[in-house]
Amino acid sequence: MRKPTKSPLFAAGALALGLPVLAIVSRHETLGPLQDENGAPVAIASGSDILVAGLGLGNVTLPQNMTLEVPSGVTVKQVFAYWSGEDKSEAAFTDYDTISLGGKSVTGLRVGGSDFFFNFEGMNYTATYRADVTSLGLVGPGTNEIAVNGVDFHFNLGIGLVAIIQDGSKKSAIGLRDGNDNAYALFPAPRQAVVPQRFDFTAADQARTASLHYLVASVGQGRPNVIEVTIDGVATPVRLIDPLGSTSGSHMDAFSHDVSVPAGATWLEMRVISEDAHVPTTGNKPASLTWMAAGMSLPEVSFEGCTPCKWKHNTRCWPINPCTTVGRAFGLTCGTPAWDTRLCHRSLWEALCGGRACSRLQAASNELMIQATAALLNAASDKINYPLTVREVQLLTLRALNLDPRNSGTPAAILAVAARFEAMNSLGCPVCCQPREHCGSWHKPSCHRECGPKKDCDSRDRCDSRDRCDSRDRCDSRDRCDSRDRRDSRDRCDSHRSCR
Repeated sequence: MRKPTKSPLFAAGALALGLPVLAIVSRHETLGPLQDENGAPVAIASGSDILVAGLGLGNVTLPQNMTLEVPSGVTVKQVFAYWSGEDKSEAAFTDYDTISLGGKSVTGLRVGGSDFFFNFEGMNYTATYRADVTSLGLVGPGTNEIAVNGVDFHFNLGIGLVAIIQDGSKKSAIGLRDGNDNAYALFPAPRQAVVPQRFDFTAADQARTASLHYLVASVGQGRPNVIEVTIDGVATPVRLIDPLGSTSGSHMDAFSHDVSVPAGATWLEMRVISEDAHVPTTGNKPASLTWMAAGMSLPEVSFEGCTPCKWKHNTRCWPINPCTTVGRAFGLTCGTPAWDTRLCHRSLWEALCGGRACSRLQAASNELMIQATAALLNAASDKINYPLTVREVQLLTLRALNLDPRNSGTPAAILAVAARFEAMNSLGCPVCCQPREHCGSWHKPSCHRECGPKKDCDSRDRCDSRDRCDSRDRCDSRDRCDSRDRRDSRDRCDSHRSCR
């Protein structure tokens, strides 16, 4: 049932009172970001993915059931219903249209059209309507059978659902477009082809998989068509031959597919084409189509990093042996000028726990190596999406310690790099806590409450007094530790315990 909301009588009364008369904003021969009747953006829920379903309404008697499968365990964040049809005049399509979904009254806004499409037994126009049906509770995990009734165009094309879901495992960039865009290869522009729809997103340092979704009406069986996706940084567009053809019932297609988005890409563009791309051609007329809606979901860039505490409690997950020396792990030759030889010969485990310091420079170096060791493990792990590579961690560390002429190696400069590592090491850790296992059972990590609510570091998890300079460890006027300031045999991986 269609009903205008701004009748001539309403308009006349509004003008007499000096009030503005607002026209419904409806797109013509294109799609675009979702907007309300006044052209204001429609809020789109966050989520991890999009699901689509459709029901062809051409030459069928209503009511009919539309089915949407939703995986168990997910949360349905938002659901939009779209429906489209043909009629004999522009005026036949009013601002709003009311139908029935699941036995509930649903009023949709005209978001596209009316647009002239073709002349057969008189003029034929198309239009598309949209309604947010989230609050009706029609869609939830499992199989959703939704009765469709009350669609009453001169010729009904189809109806579809677009559902945004959250599966709890990831967050994705979600993009939606809607409107009314007709195309047939043998018609003159603008009805010859649709307007490509572009989605922009943040670049990532790794390849990702985008899921693309389409609601398209009017494509008959056996009518050739193409879906084409152009991706930033990819020379050859992705082309799918004949993906549409009343796959959701007569004159309706709800279609989804995935494409690979390379590292560094920031956009993709999708379009539906009326084209016979077969070689040789089929000889059939290309598809006539009405593009109603499009969607994209793409996993967002999400960097991770584990704190020193996390690594202390998860040595089974270390990508590098904990007893590897700092010199070897960071690509150093111990004894290099301006390098602390004692630090160079420490194991990564010892560096992660810190150590004695008899000067401000040594204290800063120790702090740096705690964070740099965690950063190195993060970068080397194939389970962690760290912002830096292993080589970048190594170079930053060496420059900070004055092994590179571009850095002064002062305590302040060293601590600045340590703070940078610390921020990246605190991005969130996917590694789970495991029983303590390390070089030398006497080591106790110096950290608090960073292992999650159920496996916190307890009060014993501190470096003990032997892991710090005691009251005798004074530095003399030459800023060196005296003969008593030696690390004992327990300060290394001894012959009685090997690192696992």
